[in-house]
Amino acid sequence: MRSLRDYLRMAQRMEIRNVGMRQLNILILALASLCFWGSAANALEVDLYAGPFTKEMPGGVNVPMWGFGSAADGPFTVPGPVLHVPHDDDEGLTIHLYNVGIPEPISIVIPGQYTEMSPVFDGGTLPRMRSLTHEAAAGTGTATYTWTNLRHGTYLYHSGSHLTVQPQMGLYGAMIHDAGQNKAYSVESGGTPGQTFPVPDVEQIGDWKHGDYPGYAHAAPAG
Repeated sequence: MRSLRDYLRMAQRMEIRNVGMRQLNILILALASLCFWGSAANALEVDLYAGPFTKEMPGGVNVPMWGFGSAADGPFTVPGPVLHVPHDDDEGLTIHLYNVGIPEPISIVIPGQYTEMSPVFDGGTLPRMRSLTHEAAAGTGTATYTWTNLRHGTYLYHSGSHLTVQPQMGLYGAMIHDAGQNKAYSVESGGTPGQTFPVPDVEQIGDWKHGDYPGYAHAAPAG
């Protein structure tokens, strides 16, 4: 027959074992958290600046334009910088958008890529939508946009605000999410694993639109 001392020793051993299991569970949860946050931290983060600049055309004509750049002091270009996202499936994209002199609120959208959006309406109650999503305020505003589970391929990014003007003024560029080797096309298709292609540099400049913007006033084309 076991004595009281024996039962106390058994209880002590069980308590030690339970403490050990609790510590092990805490360690497992901590490692899982590190793996999760480490994966999220791999998402590409980009600072994208939007500002006005003047483009000299053949014949010496200067055209006012808006463009994206990688620094607050430019250079701003049309199209904007190519945003290159690695092929890893757990990668995402976060764009920090800075308005550095454009006298209108601006935004960023990537058609074909899913993200939550918050449309902006003129006057707050009017049924006329000014922007497809939240904006960086005119002149000096900032805004952040995040996409997860990106589709592979090449996509256009552009301002989602004042769509009849801002993309035309030059607020657009390309985003490439690599598919990785043998993911998009098989070797049998004739493609080379990991092969990339240049992004066409396409600009559309209408003097009736850009010529109206030295003072940033909106007007219909002459005639």
